Amino acid sequence: SALRTRRNATRAYVTAAPMSEAWLDLVTCPALVVMGTADPDFADPVAVAELQAARMGAPLTLVEGAGHYPHAEFPEVLAGSLLPFLARVHTPVTA
Repeated sequence: SALRTRRNATRAYVTAAPMSEAWLDLVTCPALVVMGTADPDFADPVAVAELQAARMGAPLTLVEGAGHYPHAEFPEVLAGSLLPFLARVHTPVTA
């Protein structure tokens, strides 16, 4: 049932081990790391973001004072880094 599926998904999420950093080495596409400096999910969000960006060779945007949803809290800051990033990685499609 839908309720059982949700319950199992919630249980898996709550009991999961902390995320390994190994996935960072598997990223092969362009990436942009965006982190709020006040993200309550991390003891040191800046250090986490810097690690992620360094391991992936990705640019980093730290959004000062933002929590876990910097894109919602400060959309203009995100747009200011996302739009130039997309312009750099975009490959035009030719017919």
